[in-house]
Parts: sequence; C-alpha cells; structure tokens
Amino acid sequence: MHAKHVRIIGLVMGLLVLMAGVWSVEAQNPNGIPEVIVSVTDDGVTFTPSEISAGITTLAFENVREEAPFEGLIVRLKEGVTPEDVMDAIGQGDPIGGLQLVHLYGGAFVPAGTSWAITLDLKPGIHILVDRNAPPALFNVVASDGDGAEMPEADVTLAFVDFAFGIPSTIAAGEQVWHIQNVGQQFHEAVIIKIDEDTTLEEATALAGTVLTPAGRFVEDSPADLVFLWPPMDPGENAWVTLNLEPGTYAIGCLLPDLTLMPEMHTHLEHGMVRIFKVE
Repeated sequence: MHAKHVRIIGLVMGLLVLMAGVWSVEAQNPNGIPEVIVSVTDDGVTFTPSEISAGITTLAFENVREEAPFEGLIVRLKEGVTPEDVMDAIGQGDPIGGLQLVHLYGGAFVPAGTSWAITLDLKPGIHILVDRNAPPALFNVVASDGDGAEMPEADVTLAFVDFAFGIPSTIAAGEQVWHIQNVGQQFHEAVIIKIDEDTTLEEATALAGTVLTPAGRFVEDSPADLVFLWPPMDPGENAWVTLNLEPGTYAIGCLLPDLTLMPEMHTHLEHGMVRIFKVE
C-alpha cells in the first residue's frame, strides 16, 4: 500500500497523535461565546449541555481518566451521510471515499487528568468525536435561534491556502490568540517546529517532514523540535486556540497528501507549503 494512502486511512479513522506537553495552550471562555463541557471518563464521553447550537462554540475538554489521554478528531457528517456509510467506505478499502463523506474540523489532545479547550464554528448536523482510546461519541448540532456569538478577537491569523501559509513574518512572544482558517480548496494541517536561526528553508522542510509517520503518528525519535500541531482541517472551517510561544525562529509546514494528484499524491510539503517565521 502506498505510504500516503496509509496516511489517508489514518485521517479517516481519526488516529491523531499529538505529543503531550509539546505546546502550551490556554482554555478559552470569551464573553458571549457558549461553552460546552466535554467530560472524558473511562466510561465514555458526555456533553454538557447535551444539545449544542450551531455557531461559534468553545469545546472545553476535561479528561478525568487516570491514565489514558484523549486523542480526538472532530468531524461533521455531510448531509445525508450516516456513520455507517463512513465505516462501510473504509471497510470496502475506499479511504478517500470515506474522507469525502465528512468535514474535518481538527482535533484535540488532552492528557489524563488535564483540561484543554478549542473554539470552533460548528455547523448544524451529526458530528463524531473520535477517540483512539475509547468508542466514538456522536453529538448533534442544531440550528441556532439567534445570531450566535461573534468570532473571538485574534492576535494572529493563520490562513491555509493551496499551497502556502498566510502568517505574519514576526509574532509577539507570550500568550496569543490564533485564528486558524482554511481558505484553500484542499484540507490542510499545521506542524510548527522550533529551528535554529540559521536554518535554511530547505533544511526546515526536511525537518518538518520527520515529525509524522505516513499514518499521521508522531515520530518519537524525530530530530525536529515540535511545539504545536493542528490536525487536518477542511476548506471553510475556522478554529481559535491560545498559544504561548517562546522567542525564537520557527517553521510551519503541511504534510498532508495532495489528493488531486492520484496516484502519486505528493505532499503539500513537497509543493512548498512551508514557511519560516520569528517570535520576538
């Protein structure tokens, strides 16, 4: 099986490996933004409130497990699609077909005994919260009666395009609210590594490529210094997180395959989707 096909299967199944403690993220609860408490226990996942309205919403994950982390992928089923349809596509050896049945928001990694939050622009429909360490949980998002909350005010905008990043060349150190948005036509992710000041773009590209396996798993002996990873996000989706980056030089890359170039499927990184930026 082609290595990049393995990566697609990993995406569809929601098998994300986000390294515990490699980035610093603050939980968000801005004024006027509804918050849903996602309680993760050994018995499963519960949502409070159980009915979630569409719009800008903060998902506050609380993992009270003693050992197992929550490793999650958040997807919305396309209209008319059922969870069984997705699993049938995968079971028939059609991971690309399965991927086309869902919208990818991104995901979350929450070590045991900790909390973490992300803010998303949820759309009405059936959603699946996939957790590698437990059965998937379904939750429904219904149309909102009102106008909904406004987008959080962001310090940094990270835009995904085909095949580049829209990101400032210099970012302030310390806590910054990042608005992550996909304005391209393909799905994208963000792998951010810290690099030496004299690292070339070619060297940064090579380092970024060592972070994940073809299945999307974190490479424990990678020479790259990973500080943040935002999982695959589909076109039109938005997310907000708070990062606390130290001063230094960083590189950002996307390792996802280009699905339009079947069967070779060169990665976005190979298309030049990498940037170097400073934090001061």
